[in-house]
Amino acid sequence: MLKRRQFIGALTALGGSVVLSACGGGGTEEAGATTSSSRAQKTSATAKATSPNGAAMPPATSLIDGTGATWTLSGGVAYRNGAKAGNNYNVVLALCFNGNIYVENTSSQFYQWTGSTWQATSDPRQGTTSPDGTTMPSASSIIDKTGGVWTLTNGVISLNGAVVGNNYNVNLVLWYGGKIYCRNTSGQFYANAEVAAQWLPCSDPRTAVAATAGSFFGINGHFDYTYTPSQIVSILKGLGCTSYRIGCTADANELNAVVKLAQAFQSAGMTLLVLVNPASGTTTATCWPANPRLTTPVMDRPSRSPIR
Repeated sequence: MLKRRQFIGALTALGGSVVLSACGGGGTEEAGATTSSSRAQKTSATAKATSPNGAAMPPATSLIDGTGATWTLSGGVAYRNGAKAGNNYNVVLALCFNGNIYVENTSSQFYQWTGSTWQATSDPRQGTTSPDGTTMPSASSIIDKTGGVWTLTNGVISLNGAVVGNNYNVNLVLWYGGKIYCRNTSGQFYANAEVAAQWLPCSDPRTAVAATAGSFFGINGHFDYTYTPSQIVSILKGLGCTSYRIGCTADANELNAVVKLAQAFQSAGMTLLVLVNPASGTTTATCWPANPRLTTPVMDRPSRSPIR
């Protein structure tokens, strides 16, 4: 039989061994498992690192986007994690840019993957909208405010790889004031417009042309433009205009807007002709000339049709 003191001593020694084991002594197998798991996580994270900016396929065999998805290209079709990504075909190039995936088809049109579908865009490597006044030549391309890429090849203008309207013999393309202009070998300028012909003849927009004295006096407008009265005065002065005609009804809001215009015109020494269509069915024309003392109507006539 153990004495009481020997029993307590043995118990204390046994307890110390258990505590030592719990603190790490004899725990090699568990620590090794934790280390292996940590290494596996690091290896997985490294394998899913986003592809560098501008990485292209080909020559790369795969790309990793910002979400860690793996992209491959086979038979002109882009695949995301082995599954076809939306409706895509005739793909000749895939790009990773800022973690996003872009593809280019055989028509030189670029598309960006939004996470669920493809959206038309421009080559992300081209940058943002071209500076105002950019010309081809010397630039190799022009990017408009929608991201469209304009190019000039053998005298023909293309937008995202497609010829724009009927154009030929072009020796200059200009991005100016948010519009595309071109000049042909005969020196004639054209502006790209949303019309069937696509191109309308014009002059070089960079050349300021002063109005010939006596050839231009006034212009028609509206009381509800988003411009301020002072801005309207400035615009009209730039056009060489000396008078402005607007129409309104007897509505208080419309009349108040006209009064503000009249005050600005009188201060600028310009004439404002206002046609008021009241509820009574008659139309009154009131002229506010540079002389603020003359504010009485100068013409009254029956109203047969809307003024504006």
